[in-house]
Amino acid sequence: MTTSVAKIIVANLEITDFEKYEEDDNARYSGEYCWSFMTEQNDKYYLKFKFQNTDSWVKFVSFHIAVY
Repeated sequence: MTTSVAKIIVANLEITDFEKYEEDDNARYSGEYCWSFMTEQNDKYYLKFKFQNTDSWVKFVSFHIAVY
């Protein structure tokens, strides 16, 4: 996946694509939360990210074509 495609997918996310948020299961990141989205734009994509630096940055943990 190219950066250009990823930016288009993120720009087109809608609230209905939101699936869940949950505390990171890695003890190293205790107290941090991961946000999960599933969106369909030609293919179905799974996105999981964290807000960083007091919510001004997003760190993608997972971003791929969904296999389920």
